[in-house]
Amino acid sequence: MPASAALNVRVGLMPGFTQEEVRREIEDAVRNASRDDPYLSNNPPAIEYFGHMSAGYFVKHAEVQEDILRRAHAKVTGTTMREVVTSASSDARYFNLYQDTWGVNYGPTVEKAHGFDERVDLESVKRVTKTMALFLAEWCGLSDDQA
Repeated sequence: MPASAALNVRVGLMPGFTQEEVRREIEDAVRNASRDDPYLSNNPPAIEYFGHMSAGYFVKHAEVQEDILRRAHAKVTGTTMREVVTSASSDARYFNLYQDTWGVNYGPTVEKAHGFDERVDLESVKRVTKTMALFLAEWCGLSDDQA
């Protein structure tokens, strides 16, 4: 019989919710679940928060830029760009939350992100570089033959 147990979870914040609201909801759920348990009602679980925490956001004001990126991606890859919604955080949040300007992430294929053996597919780096060059050319008003 273990003397203690630890549960580590990752919690993503949806836009419109504060860290305090989410923490309160988690703590209420744990307290309510513990209330009827003979042991936990007398030995309430301890909740600790650690790691990165930031407000959630939706990308806004980026429709034109995303359309340009989609076209550039399609031209380079011959495929439709895939949109991914994630609970991960990136520096794009800073621009969206605090500068009221668009910021999106577009990048190469990565495997084992943030692990000791993280790696990036070099062919995808080449595709991303070409895509970003075409994106910038159109964004800056250059024609295809100038890019």
